[in-house]
Amino acid sequence: MTIERSSPDVGYIAPEFYEELNFVQTVRVGNVVHFSGVVAANPDASCMAPGDFGKQLAAILGTYGKLLAEERMTFANLVSVTIFTTDMASLVAHAAMLKEAFGDTPPASTLVEVKGLFSPDYLLEVAVIAAD
Repeated sequence: MTIERSSPDVGYIAPEFYEELNFVQTVRVGNVVHFSGVVAANPDASCMAPGDFGKQLAAILGTYGKLLAEERMTFANLVSVTIFTTDMASLVAHAAMLKEAFGDTPPASTLVEVKGLFSPDYLLEVAVIAAD
């Protein structure tokens, strides 16, 4: 089975950042694509909206829309989502954003409250698996 690795340039963290850490953004194995966790980051890995949960979640969903499109997929292809957050109450308060993104094809999910993420400015990180 072929394994394909990539870090597409979709206006998210620059591919060079992944190279420096020896990671990739996506790994395709057959018809399944694993995506590295996404935060609300600018290309230089700085936070887009420190302290604003809704804007961070919107940015993450926007990035995933682009990453899924690179794989010729949509949110309907998601099979699993894991959300790490420093603020579970805010995640619950913004659940309608997830419902809108996932529509009638909700993925399996895991929600985890954590002490911290890559930077204290990040309030959540989302990792997904999709299949076509």
